[in-house]
Amino acid sequence: MKTITSLGAVVLATSIAVPLTGVRAQGQLEVVPSVDAVPAAYEVLPARDGDEGPLRYDARPPQNRADYLPATPVFVDRPLKGPAALPVIYDTRTGVETVLAEGVGPSGPLGSVAGRSFGDAVDAQNYETVSSPPSAVTGSVFPWNVHCRMWYSDTSGGNWVCSGTLIDARTMITAGHCVHEGNGGDWMVNVVVSPGWDGDDDFAGSANGTILGSYTGWTVSGSFDDDMGTVRLDRPVGFLSSWHGYGYNDDDAWWTSTMFNIVGWPGGCFAGAPDQLYYAWGPWENATSTIVSSNVNWPCWFGGMSGGGDYWIDLGDRYVGAVNSHGVGKPVETTYIGSTRITGGKYSNMVNSFVPDAYPDATIDLIPLAVTANPTVKAGSGIAGMSYRVVNASHYNPIGTSVYPVDVYLSTNDNISTFDTLIESHTFSWNFDPMSQVTVNMGAPVVPGTTVPGNYWTGVIVDIVDYDVNNNDTDGWDAAPVTVTPVCDAGAWGWVGGVGKSGALGVPLLTYANYPVIPSSNYSLTISGAYPSISGYLIFGFSYINANFDGGKMYPNPDILLPITVNGSGAMFLPLPLTADPAFCGVNGWVQAMFPGDPGATGFRQTSQTRYVGMTFGQ
Repeated sequence: MKTITSLGAVVLATSIAVPLTGVRAQGQLEVVPSVDAVPAAYEVLPARDGDEGPLRYDARPPQNRADYLPATPVFVDRPLKGPAALPVIYDTRTGVETVLAEGVGPSGPLGSVAGRSFGDAVDAQNYETVSSPPSAVTGSVFPWNVHCRMWYSDTSGGNWVCSGTLIDARTMITAGHCVHEGNGGDWMVNVVVSPGWDGDDDFAGSANGTILGSYTGWTVSGSFDDDMGTVRLDRPVGFLSSWHGYGYNDDDAWWTSTMFNIVGWPGGCFAGAPDQLYYAWGPWENATSTIVSSNVNWPCWFGGMSGGGDYWIDLGDRYVGAVNSHGVGKPVETTYIGSTRITGGKYSNMVNSFVPDAYPDATIDLIPLAVTANPTVKAGSGIAGMSYRVVNASHYNPIGTSVYPVDVYLSTNDNISTFDTLIESHTFSWNFDPMSQVTVNMGAPVVPGTTVPGNYWTGVIVDIVDYDVNNNDTDGWDAAPVTVTPVCDAGAWGWVGGVGKSGALGVPLLTYANYPVIPSSNYSLTISGAYPSISGYLIFGFSYINANFDGGKMYPNPDILLPITVNGSGAMFLPLPLTADPAFCGVNGWVQAMFPGDPGATGFRQTSQTRYVGMTFGQ
């Protein structure tokens, strides 16, 4: 015998490690593969007016989160109001509820489906071995990032929070009372889910609940034996956060001898609540065929942890076997916790219906996610550090490598569409397996030099016809915010200097309009007061020499000589459009007009001369 610290007390139990048999798949640490994009065109197509349509996944945590209260009901023993607890689903988009036929039961006393983890291994702080009371953990690292903060409302206007755990890229398991009021009540509305929540959804963004699932034992009868729910998500956020497996075991003794982790976001007096994720570890003290429970001595009420997945670890894989359901001690402490078990029937419904029905079988469905980019870029320069994920959110195997075209856009909002500014087209080649993903590494698509400095978003559209073309763009969280800065930090400036030299009509004038901003199209020079129809030169220089010339002064170094002829009024207008060339940033220039052969001028060449115009190129 050995002493094991339980979830609530110290109990004596035989140390039993029960390997799970009948496993459908093996979980393993997966490194997301990557491929380089092949640029096809850098031609810029400017933005145009048009209806961009709704955001692909407009999933955002509520702004008034302080108004959302923890939902953890007190246990009430209610009998079933029907012959069986059947699976039931609710489509939040249509308002249609469907009671499903009881599925084919499991083939044995236990079974499981393994989860998938991408990138990082277990948190290095040696968690998952700390006993009760709950301990705070970092929600945005594996294995904690598969757990989700959940917001929703009831039809009476109440706002609530729960917890949940991803068991698939598009499925979160939670408590039944987090998706339905129970005992003949209504389905919940406005369900939003954020994995890895730590006060914001920066880790992987959020997703909307589109299909809610539970069991008539809860929805009709309010029985805590069936206080279990599932949420199908519009956005396959699990490809970014990973997900745990799930399973069942009919052996009650196994539950009281196996170490479990219970996870969620409590409220009350827990430090950091309600944005701090907590967990506790140990075996259950009591187990019936549908509920496991323990007496605990937690100094705060655990409300808000409802729905969090209670999981065990077997050979390095994590499996959810129950969900936090109810407790005792509200509102100041927690003295008892109860969780609803995944039974063989519930497992059969999830593995054969609710989870796989989120994906097409006969057609590929590519969804781009998580565009990354350096947060600042100068106008006229390339956006460095760009990449994005593409997932095959389907059971279809296209077999073989294909070439996929992708367009890259710069947008004034996070709704990426073909109405935005196209800055690059490229392709990538990949052989997608079912339910797989790849990271596409890009070059540095160039932001047009004419782009007005400010805040923008960049994103991609996978330009193919697949199962759902409406999810082929990266909107919302999946678009990367970028700040476009000026081509240069120097300010544009202009001035007039020197003395000029008289001709027949006096000293001709050279003036400027506007400043030499790069880029701009309104900088110009004007000559006036010159001898009618006389020819001469516009002298440009990038250094100031102030040299004697024909009895006057030449101020610019003559780097560029431009032959000119004024009109019959002795005037000339010279527009000088400037491109967004950062090489000119902060560069000074000088320009002066000279007219040899002016009949009223002195000197060997009889040159009349304007004063000079000085300029600093900038923004």
